[in-house]
Amino acid sequence: MVPVMADPVILAVDVGTQSVRALLVAANGEILGQAKEPLSPPYLSEYPGWAELPAERFWQALCHAVRAARAQHPSTLVAALALTTQRNSYLALDAKGVPLGPALLWPDQRQVPSLPPLPQPWRALLALPPWHQRVVEARRKAPALRLAHYRPKQWQRCHTLATLSAYLTQRLTGRCVDSLASQVGYLPFNYHQKTWYPQGHWRWAAFGLHPDQLYPLLPPGSEAGTLNVPSQQALGLTPMPVLVTGGDKACEVLGCGGQHRGVLNISLGSAISLNLYSPDPINAGLLMPPYPAATPEGFLTERLLPQGMAMLDQLIQRYSVGPGQASLQAGLVHPPAAALVESLRALWPRLAGDDAAMAELDSLHHQWGLAALYRAAVAVILETIQTQAQQLARRHRIVLSHCRVAGGGSRSLPLLQCLANHLNLPVQRMHTNEASALGAAVCGALALGWHPDVESAQQAMCHPQAAVLPHSD
Repeated sequence: MVPVMADPVILAVDVGTQSVRALLVAANGEILGQAKEPLSPPYLSEYPGWAELPAERFWQALCHAVRAARAQHPSTLVAALALTTQRNSYLALDAKGVPLGPALLWPDQRQVPSLPPLPQPWRALLALPPWHQRVVEARRKAPALRLAHYRPKQWQRCHTLATLSAYLTQRLTGRCVDSLASQVGYLPFNYHQKTWYPQGHWRWAAFGLHPDQLYPLLPPGSEAGTLNVPSQQALGLTPMPVLVTGGDKACEVLGCGGQHRGVLNISLGSAISLNLYSPDPINAGLLMPPYPAATPEGFLTERLLPQGMAMLDQLIQRYSVGPGQASLQAGLVHPPAAALVESLRALWPRLAGDDAAMAELDSLHHQWGLAALYRAAVAVILETIQTQAQQLARRHRIVLSHCRVAGGGSRSLPLLQCLANHLNLPVQRMHTNEASALGAAVCGALALGWHPDVESAQQAMCHPQAAVLPHSD
């Protein structure tokens, strides 16, 4: 892959949880330049379980990453900027589009303790099983209701509830719009029809919103506008189209070349997600709709494991005296202790924010040591991935053919070998670790007409490495 330097590139920007990445991507998928600006810390917690960050932190990190990537190839023509961001993160904006407070981010664990009653007849209808418990759980996590409860002064002045991607698109172009493939979470969005529910639908009242408080939706690859003058100056760029793409996980699937039937896409990130692509909508479970793919057509059926690679990092940080991460991963060739796996399996769901559970974890560490605890934790994660993958395959009525992986965990070959063994599938990672940004570039390349269709774009731009094959022993 030797790109022609005179050919234009796409500037793909991925605003993630830990950092902002900017890539200059050629039409053949070659990464001509890239830069990363850490978000450190990734969020602030005013109280335990809260996860917020000022909007300006994201903007400044975006500016620094773009300038650093652009400086590596200052003379190359940039055809467009394609944006993807972390999902399920929101800001309350005033009438001028100015944030009224910090962004409410996806790791935030707050729930609304007391819900306002729904109007009739919805109150009676949604009190029936199986709807009642699911609706209550969703409403407790709805961003509008959480802001109204925990940040009432912000919410009273809120003109627009914007996703992080909609807000950054507004900063870049002056228009608060978003991709329909970035809608993930508790909003009145019809995931099967890929549009907002009509006014008067029960979800508007359930989630505490009015249609005027949300933003227009565009298909993936649509032009949100032209990079405005303040953004040109801040980023060191010339006027160019700004393209909406999709949420980071949807772009990651596209960047892995994973929009094929039978391909299991796994993101080994702070949270672990499993996705299967389908041209038709297939629910992930009861009242668990599919999400839009980062292309105009198609859907993703997703299962999410919130306690992903971040939990392994937490083990290392908590018990840092001993072997380093590379040594711990090399030790994955040894089988974990069955008794420790059983203890950790029972403890695992309680580890997030539970002091008693952490005390039990400390006791296990004292008894077994970090290396054994790490192997057991990986085993529990892989068991969960295996179970979720089997359930997804049954829902799609398919046999899985192979697995594509991305995210920080995909850098570890010992971990990928364990994953291949558990799933009994070949596992492949891509030619770049930045699969979300690459997926945004693929979406942009399709929009610019660089490739005739999704299949051609994936073949041209997504280059999997040699497969890690499962071992029979």
